[in-house]
Amino acid sequence: MMRTTRWRIGAVIAAHVVAVSVSSGSSATVALDDASSRIFLLCNSAQAASGDFPEAVDFSCEGHPTSQTTEGTTRASLSSSFESLLFTSVSTECVGCPFAASTISSSRISFELAVVQQAAPPHPVATVPVRITTEGAVGVSRLGLLAGGGSYLSSTLQTIFTQADVFAHTMRTLPMSGPVLSDDYAITDTIDLLPDQAYFGNVFVGCNQNSSVPGDWACSGHASVSFALDQEAFDARQGANTFDLAQYVSIQRSANLVPEPTAIGLGGAAFAVLALSMRVRTVSRRSRARRSRGRRASR
Repeated sequence: MMRTTRWRIGAVIAAHVVAVSVSSGSSATVALDDASSRIFLLCNSAQAASGDFPEAVDFSCEGHPTSQTTEGTTRASLSSSFESLLFTSVSTECVGCPFAASTISSSRISFELAVVQQAAPPHPVATVPVRITTEGAVGVSRLGLLAGGGSYLSSTLQTIFTQADVFAHTMRTLPMSGPVLSDDYAITDTIDLLPDQAYFGNVFVGCNQNSSVPGDWACSGHASVSFALDQEAFDARQGANTFDLAQYVSIQRSANLVPEPTAIGLGGAAFAVLALSMRVRTVSRRSRARRSRGRRASR
């Protein structure tokens, strides 16, 4: 009986491992580097935080520029999120500034992405259509402030968004045609990715106070990006030879990003099965014990 119980426990644990493995696409993987939050925060010309962090961040600072007659308060903040939706935001402001206090807030998430083939598909697939959804906005309360941001994806490691060869979209408050107070975008597009190849992505936003005019000013912005298999586009392309993409390929992101909700759900289901199995065995043992006591009493 003990051997049978151990075998059942081992089988359930193995089922959990398989469930987590399939849900995360780890049956086949591509070596991807960790994502990083690259930040720079400056309040009243004094650096508050900077560098690369292998996790989501949330920083803020406050400064008090003064003169002989007036004083003001300068604030800046930034944050990033490593959830399924990669999200980053910044803000800067100064209230009653007697002069132009240098205040900068920039936040960037750099990550890697791959479409991983988990099993041989029924028909050859040269590229996989992936839906990218990205949204952002920047705005300033007076001219002279610079704000920008955007998202891009490239087949080679790039630090300049204009060199991205897969997807790129940016926004800024000071375009070449003249100054504007705000810019924003919301885009859903389909891109073709090669299976089992690493791609390099960035989502970024920043505010830079470069005005020489004292007084009150403010800047804020955010940007986000997410990815999903585009089954509809694949069906249209394959025609009668189409099949369920999710059964053969999956989107893999940098390992330190939060897993997709489906992975968490399947992992939780496996633990629930394990708990239920242990509960059934406990009830069974109690039932057998009661029957045994009944037989001994009847004797």
